[in-house]
Amino acid sequence: MLSRGRCFPAASRIRPLVRAFCDAPPSLQDAAAGVPSSQDHTEKIDGVNARPDELDIAIVGGGMVGLAVASNMPLTKHLRVGIIDSNPALKSRNYLKKDGVPDSRVSTITPATISFFRDIGAWDHVQKQRHAFFGKMQVWDYTGLGYTRYSARDVGKEYLGCVVENKVLCNSLLLRLQEENGDIEKMIYPTRLISLALPSKSRQAPTREAISSGYPPEELNRSNLVKLELSDGQTLYSKLVVGADGSKSNVRQTAGIKTTGWNYPQSAIICTVEHINENDCAWQRFLPSGPIALLPIGDNYSNIVWTMSPDESLRHKSMSPEDFVKSVNNALDFGYGPHPHSGSLDYYMEKLFSDIGSTAASTKECFEVPPKAIGVVSERMAFPLSLKHSHDYVSKRIALVGDAAHTVHPLAGQGVNLGFGDAAALAKVIADGVSVGADFGDISMLKRYENDRKAANVAMAALLDGFQKMYSVDFGPLNVLRAAAFHGAQYISPLKKNIISYAMGDAKWPLLQSSTSSARRYSFSRFLRVIHLSVPSYSYHGNHIIYQFERNGAIASLVAGVSNRIVAVAGESNSTSCPPKFLLLLTTRKKPRTPRPLEGGKGMSSSSASAVPPEDDVCSVCHDRFRIPCQANCSHWFCGECIIRVWNHGPAVQPCKCPICRRLINLLVPANVSIDNDDDPQIQHVLGEVQHYNRIFGGTPRNLTQRLQDLPFFIRRLFRELLDPQRTLPLVFRARMVMMVALSAIYVLSPVDILPENVLGLFGFFDDFLVLLIVFLHLAAVYRSLLLYRHGGH
Repeated sequence: MLSRGRCFPAASRIRPLVRAFCDAPPSLQDAAAGVPSSQDHTEKIDGVNARPDELDIAIVGGGMVGLAVASNMPLTKHLRVGIIDSNPALKSRNYLKKDGVPDSRVSTITPATISFFRDIGAWDHVQKQRHAFFGKMQVWDYTGLGYTRYSARDVGKEYLGCVVENKVLCNSLLLRLQEENGDIEKMIYPTRLISLALPSKSRQAPTREAISSGYPPEELNRSNLVKLELSDGQTLYSKLVVGADGSKSNVRQTAGIKTTGWNYPQSAIICTVEHINENDCAWQRFLPSGPIALLPIGDNYSNIVWTMSPDESLRHKSMSPEDFVKSVNNALDFGYGPHPHSGSLDYYMEKLFSDIGSTAASTKECFEVPPKAIGVVSERMAFPLSLKHSHDYVSKRIALVGDAAHTVHPLAGQGVNLGFGDAAALAKVIADGVSVGADFGDISMLKRYENDRKAANVAMAALLDGFQKMYSVDFGPLNVLRAAAFHGAQYISPLKKNIISYAMGDAKWPLLQSSTSSARRYSFSRFLRVIHLSVPSYSYHGNHIIYQFERNGAIASLVAGVSNRIVAVAGESNSTSCPPKFLLLLTTRKKPRTPRPLEGGKGMSSSSASAVPPEDDVCSVCHDRFRIPCQANCSHWFCGECIIRVWNHGPAVQPCKCPICRRLINLLVPANVSIDNDDDPQIQHVLGEVQHYNRIFGGTPRNLTQRLQDLPFFIRRLFRELLDPQRTLPLVFRARMVMMVALSAIYVLSPVDILPENVLGLFGFFDDFLVLLIVFLHLAAVYRSLLLYRHGGH
């Protein structure tokens, strides 16, 4: 994202270039863009000309996620942000006393969420109020067959998470807003949303004829805004409406966004209990009716989240405090089943997996009994549980965040963390739009937010739903599988570390070590190569490169990843005779050379294409003159068709190696002669293959949708690789040998037959399958030889 300090000082240098493109009057430019102009504003608000009933961003819902969006808005003093919520708690902006009884409603926030709060400046306010870090966690079930302990030391962290009251989080965000904006009473509309009127088209703009026909400028400017009717009779207009109004979102229903989900046959009862000593560990036990969690909240208090059937929740809610405490202690101790205990199986599993990566610190920790509760100190509250997910997160000038977009089962305490992740991602998209002058309410910009968050939220919802279903069934074989899962998570250190990283928000996908940060940093040369592909129109002016392109959201991600060596300045020019243009000024330390493009194909200008290969050189694959020459990142030249054929006969999911220097080829750049003759169907086909290769291995950011589109392609390559007899046959023979050695060892070492006949039959079936696979691979080898012979015959 471009900072203001770097953006405005250079604006004077680009302003003459803006005037050179078109010299339409400012008011006519703004009207043609369909966005309200500053000259039509009727009064000053916070030093900025604005109509009182027009907002840049209207946030419906003043809960934790809605306030997080407001607190993370870029250039807040220039963007008019309004929060629509009738909750009187928004008026309270004082620090909450630590010596009071904790509230029942708490959230377990992850280190990723804590980093988000630090980034927006709200964490200092949280630290001055009640909160409790925990560095250990223990999970087990009622069967007593296994348990898992997690520790922050397993991943080199100080804590696994922090338990904070919801009102503390809201209060901290409000205090941060007040710090940033002074009096925030003007931002808060203490009322309810009644209805929304969406623009008929997301990019509808009034024509020149409509402007010259004398239509009121106010109506023309507001034709592209969302109209909000409030319960107190007010009418607001906004460029973007953020729906943060919970699982029964009025914004979502008005926008016509459909959802998929179901209600669980469970309710959760929450309350605060007291202990004799302080609790510093998070505890969770899976019971037949649902999980029960004991979360430290500070001092000698803990929060209870107990999932059970609706009838049971009503019964426990109406119990006397003494009976409820007995029920809680029973559920966390010997009730429903015995404690897990270490045995010989645990010893052998620890020895077996000790060589797989570095051993986690919690692997050798024994099972502990949770602390006893001695009393209930807060109101007991019950609420039904459900899973719900919106088909779309965005619509015409609408964006959904938090529970308005998705609700999940609370067994892992991830619901609010997903919401804060939404807030961070949406604010980043808005920041990117502001930094490059794009319309951040346009659907093309908002789709970037949806693409960033939707897949990760769906993965988390599916994972939690799977856990809920797996632990809701009391069935012998399934109990054994659950026990195996507990033992695997306890003793397989790499698996444990991945689980912790995913739960802490450090990994975006389960069992994958990938950062959740969507920001991509580009080196200076890579940025130039990427933007040369996206913006074919550019020119040099001294030490500056001037890019001109139509306004869109595609460049925002490029600018967000610019390294500090680049000063980027945005300037708009609108004209009635040409579409809106956008200028980007890159200031370099010295006059840059024309960068090599990142990938080949149509759309590259001649100035961004690479040179031709040497005349006395030949392709090192076919040893003939170059046909459709392409240069690799190692600087060697090949025929485009030849190097793609080398890749097709190489490993399935890796780039090919240069036949000369054996370096991995991550980039193929077609020569000028290839691009200039791309009307030829054969050249088009080869350039398409090269572009596909560059898209996979060239290092450009790809979202989950693009990766899923490439999945069938990689599956075909993997299947082809498996059918290679030279690679697969040795593995098949090795598998048969290992199976026979294992069976022989069991028979020799055991005094009695310990394997049932059914198990022997399974081994026999597997061996028959391997024999058939060997026959099939030999036939495949004959077929491949015939194909090779035919190819050689041509």
